[in-house]
Amino acid sequence: MLATIAGAIRHTYAVIILRPRPAYEESKPLGKALASALLDWPVWAHRKVESLSLLEGERARRHVSIDASPPLVPWPVNGDDSRRRFKHSEQVLVPLTRMAKGNMRDLDVVDDAGRPVPVLSRYENAYAATAALFVLVETQCLVRNPSQLWEQLFSVASGAPIEAKREAEALVKRLGLDETVSNLVVSLSENFLLCTLLPRAALKNRQVIKYSYHWERDPSDGFWGHVRTALAGLGFCSTRMAIEVTAADTVDSYHLEIPAPEGLVVTGLKLNSGASESKSQPSVVGHVQGNLADAEEAIASAYLRLQGRGLLTTVTLYALLSVGLLGALLSYPSALTAATTKPDAATAVLVLLPALLFGLAARGTENSIVSQLLVPLRLIAGLLSVAFAGFAGILIVATEQVAHSYVVGAFWAAALLALVLVAGRLTTLFGVRRKY
Repeated sequence: MLATIAGAIRHTYAVIILRPRPAYEESKPLGKALASALLDWPVWAHRKVESLSLLEGERARRHVSIDASPPLVPWPVNGDDSRRRFKHSEQVLVPLTRMAKGNMRDLDVVDDAGRPVPVLSRYENAYAATAALFVLVETQCLVRNPSQLWEQLFSVASGAPIEAKREAEALVKRLGLDETVSNLVVSLSENFLLCTLLPRAALKNRQVIKYSYHWERDPSDGFWGHVRTALAGLGFCSTRMAIEVTAADTVDSYHLEIPAPEGLVVTGLKLNSGASESKSQPSVVGHVQGNLADAEEAIASAYLRLQGRGLLTTVTLYALLSVGLLGALLSYPSALTAATTKPDAATAVLVLLPALLFGLAARGTENSIVSQLLVPLRLIAGLLSVAFAGFAGILIVATEQVAHSYVVGAFWAAALLALVLVAGRLTTLFGVRRKY
């Protein structure tokens, strides 16, 4: 009899006490704390400093530093019975930012001392986001089937961006959520929370957490963007590079720094909040600061142009030399006659110039913006080189003075056109400054 009663008690304890609780119940402590932290993000995330290093091709490395006083968001530990427990956890969760869903390339997260900091896995990030969304939705509407709602929110947080956004918009419309919660649900369908774990004792002090990752620039600038890039390559203006600012509304103050890649200088840097830095003198580093909490779309615009020294100056001087040399031959027929009667010397000089210029126009490993800006200059350099080579050949073959005059005139006109195309560089040589 006693054995039967003891068995019944053990069975009841196992079923009622030790049975796994549903995820929506188990995650309540995490969801309440995280939901509050997400709604008050700019309150405890004081400053975000981002540095964008442009690498070869379209690649860049984004270095981000966040200065924050993180709130207490307990992260559970698994007990021996596989249940998640919050009370005795020594770790707290810190949501760093929202990132577009996709593979993170070479992600590094460290503290202020450079020590590695653990981050949540993809599943754990989705679990945390679902817990926060569930609590927020539950406060705004009557949840008749909490298990179904949890699964729908988890699908939104963990699913592919396009399908997840479609599901999120349908869910928001059906539940009639307010604007704040609706925006967060839709945002977490396209982005994931990048969360790290810190010791509970770390919350006593203000924290600086740094992370970095590889990023690829979108080169699609449209027709007028390509036109501006071509004009910038000729020295008439600066080219514009658009930079999407990730989760700028999550911090009180946003700082952006862009060191110019080799061969370029920064002439200006803008945020669409209205903050801008316009440089009277080009610099190798651009910096801008602003508050983007109310911006519908956070975009930074960096204005870059070629350095004063380099291929632009070389081609400009070469065009000047060509115009002067060919103009002298046209102005002084005796010089043209001398070049004709001694073609070997003239050919040696004229063939040497294209060889030198092709060497100067050679392409090494460089950033794609540098490559795009140098395209028109390399074309002009190549055409001038081909023109001089052809002119050298004609000097040897042709014998009539009139033919020489026509040939020299044609090549002089081509050199003059090249000089007009690079006239933008001449204006800077004479001290004319342009804002962007």
